[in-house]
Amino acid sequence: MEEKKNNKGLVIGIIVFLILVLGISIIFMYKMIYVEDTTNKIEGLMDISKISCGETHYLALDTAGVAYVWGTNTYGECREENAGVVQVKSVDENVNEISAGNHTSIILKENGEVYVFGNNASGQIGLSDIAKVSELTKITLSEDVKIEGISAGEGSSSGLIDENGFVWHSGTNLYG
Repeated sequence: MEEKKNNKGLVIGIIVFLILVLGISIIFMYKMIYVEDTTNKIEGLMDISKISCGETHYLALDTAGVAYVWGTNTYGECREENAGVVQVKSVDENVNEISAGNHTSIILKENGEVYVFGNNASGQIGLSDIAKVSELTKITLSEDVKIEGISAGEGSSSGLIDENGFVWHSGTNLYG
């Protein structure tokens, strides 16, 4: 009698194991198919040297220093509604860096000028008293320094690095 109980437990264990293996295999196959079906070439973009992916939008930079943006435009992070891929006008060329964050966009020109647009509800793009910025806006710092690095955060902050290696922060400061 004891031997039949052990066999019954073994059979149940094998069935559970097979169900788990089959389930994991189906999930893995689904993810493979899903990823392959959603990776698409973006038409109209050529000679791209950098890309930055925000929460719901993208920035790209070509080899001539021209920036492009596309995606959703909930807070002005794409500057235009449902326009597809658009060139970021007003800066035209000489863009050195791009950074897309959580509904925010930051552009750094070769001369150190920083331009922003998008969500600013927490001051994360460095402007005071403006919640949504759909126009390209130049950031003015309290000191005359050249900015050499930018980072749009995933939450409600962003950062800049100046020519002397100092960090400039904007947005909420919940964690120091």
